[in-house]
Amino acid sequence: MTEEKLAIYNQVLKDQISELKQEIASLPYHPRYQPIAAGNTPFNFRLRTGGPAEAAWLDNIISTMQAAAARLQTADAAREVRNLIQEARAQERRGFRVPF
Repeated sequence: MTEEKLAIYNQVLKDQISELKQEIASLPYHPRYQPIAAGNTPFNFRLRTGGPAEAAWLDNIISTMQAAAARLQTADAAREVRNLIQEARAQERRGFRVPF
């Protein structure tokens, strides 16, 4: 019985790993991260780089993302998730489609 339980547990872990890999692979396509991603390369993804103005703009985007991540660790996490979903839907209405 123990071997059977371990086999089931190992399969669950393998499934979780697979799901996490898929989530990680899809992160560059998430609407919230589009400001720092550019998809016009042979690999279909690269970080934008540029001068001081773009660096300041990216710093602002990063601080916004960090604030959102901090809110996900508070009692307002559910509200933040709802906001993320609404933002993704708004992006879809504007014509952005997540390629997965």
